[in-house]
Amino acid sequence: MRPRKAVLITLIAAFAASVCWTMLRSGGVSVGGPMAHGAYIWQRVWSGPVQDAASLGSREFAALYVLGAEWEAARSPGDSVGRPAARGAGGSGAPARGWAVAEVVPTWEALGQGSARVVLVYRLVASGPGAPLDADLADRIVEMYRRQADAAAAAGVVVHELQVDYDAPTRGMTEYAQFLRGLRAKLGETSLTITALPTWLEAGAFGRVADCVDAYVLQVHSLQRPGAAATSLCDPVRAERWVRAAGRLGRPFYVALPTYGYLLGVDARGKVVEIGAEQARQRKGALEAGGHALTLMPDAAAMGRLVASWTRHRPACMLGVVWFRLPTSQDVLAWHPATLRAVMAGHSPASRVRYGTHTDATGLTWVVAMNHGDADGRIEPFVTVQVHGGRVVVADALSGFAVVRSSPDVLTFRPMHMDQMQKIVPGEERRLGWVRAEPSGEVVVHVND
Repeated sequence: MRPRKAVLITLIAAFAASVCWTMLRSGGVSVGGPMAHGAYIWQRVWSGPVQDAASLGSREFAALYVLGAEWEAARSPGDSVGRPAARGAGGSGAPARGWAVAEVVPTWEALGQGSARVVLVYRLVASGPGAPLDADLADRIVEMYRRQADAAAAAGVVVHELQVDYDAPTRGMTEYAQFLRGLRAKLGETSLTITALPTWLEAGAFGRVADCVDAYVLQVHSLQRPGAAATSLCDPVRAERWVRAAGRLGRPFYVALPTYGYLLGVDARGKVVEIGAEQARQRKGALEAGGHALTLMPDAAAMGRLVASWTRHRPACMLGVVWFRLPTSQDVLAWHPATLRAVMAGHSPASRVRYGTHTDATGLTWVVAMNHGDADGRIEPFVTVQVHGGRVVVADALSGFAVVRSSPDVLTFRPMHMDQMQKIVPGEERRLGWVRAEPSGEVVVHVND
């Protein structure tokens, strides 16, 4: 019995070791179920649409990560930094040595409309060795954080956390960890988190960085710099691989996914030569001969599948998803809020553009396009109207369309510029034009692909 028992124990131990090794390789202990969702508010100026989005977001998200300031470093030790503050910024006191600060003043009242946890985010931008991560910088950060948290409290909003967004070089992990330890000591009971790049996961010193904070946000979205090929903002395969790697590390983390897009200038070789974000305009003459411009947006269906996959199973230390960034009603290069809601639910958004008519009190019959889906759609280039039991007396087009009459009872609405199919967002109803028919008859709409 004893030899058999020893063999059995050996087999059980070997099986347990195999299971543990498999779990480590796959990202550690796995869990399932709904995840917490947060969103970044990254605008420097809080316009009306930003305030409206923040108010709604405070009711729809578990947390809102609000840009509070951007700290810009000198490029060399002797340089001075002169950066204007954001409009509406309050006095921030003396800047840290080697750093200039542009403070953002959020409309705190908008953030207090719901129960979302509010996090202040400070972006540190350093492209050279001129700005030290030292105690002086930590003191200035804590001073600003406390002042902004007090302003929020006066508006009835509690700021729960400070997040530092700093793309530290991998070779600088040790210095960054030392800075974060000092910053955390100065913050007292305030939670401290950071953003993290996927390349950090391969650095042995990153564990020490992660140990200095309560959690980190793993940024699995990025855009190639000029000179690289235009591909995508987020590769789902790489994102899942990075999440498994973060799971093996075992520290609490969130994953940042994109909602935004870019305008790209691409040369004849397919390389990106210019990048434009929301409301940016490309410079004249920036594209090389034979180049072109394109819009690069995140694949909503792919992001929905990622969310669905992580909802089924994810590393136990993955706390949720933070979306960069919260869409507003005026955004052009960002998902519509309905698209983001669908993706958060793990769905693959789709447009459902339908065409129809309605007749007003004056007898005009309006031709309309409607998007009943949860993703942006496109109005077809040829929308044909036929009058049954009558003829077209007069017609006109709106919304960048032209009207072409082919017979007494048939006409077609088409774009004024044939290379431009017009976008129609979820929930939108767009009037293409109107028709007056005599005698009054049934107006039928056909779509020609």
